[in-house]
Amino acid sequence: MVHFPAEDNIFFNLTSDEEPRLIQETIELSDNVIPASNSQMARNLFVLGHLLGHEDYLSKSEKMLKKMVLQIKRNPSFHANWATLLADYITGPTSISIIGDASQLCLKEFDRHYLPNVIFSGNHPETYPHVNDRAHERGKTLIYVCHAKTCYSPVETVMEALQLLEKQ
Repeated sequence: MVHFPAEDNIFFNLTSDEEPRLIQETIELSDNVIPASNSQMARNLFVLGHLLGHEDYLSKSEKMLKKMVLQIKRNPSFHANWATLLADYITGPTSISIIGDASQLCLKEFDRHYLPNVIFSGNHPETYPHVNDRAHERGKTLIYVCHAKTCYSPVETVMEALQLLEKQ
């Protein structure tokens, strides 16, 4: 983030400020076959902000998104990744944290389901602020389903977690 700020200090350039200056700086905002670099960066900041509890990441992501709202309204087909991020901001993030020895097996089971807007984390509760205060019994694998910083009681199976996701 440090070496790629655009002049407006909201978006990011494709080239570092440590490289020789280009005649024309490129700030990619419109999605095409692949998401625009800035839309993906805004999304990454959103996810990392929620996973790690970094308000500055969330603030940066929100500033980027606010600058794009008019473009999303005018031409949503070229701003699909931005629109998805906007929906995540409106509805609040949904996250699943899997804590315990069988966390990798649970994650593989979740992979069989289409959950595009779920943020996954796991196995080290001290790393993730939304579950680090929760009790964990040794030998058990617990799945925490959280929405907008509010968590259901933990469950032990992927099927139970999927049922909680349906309630939202």
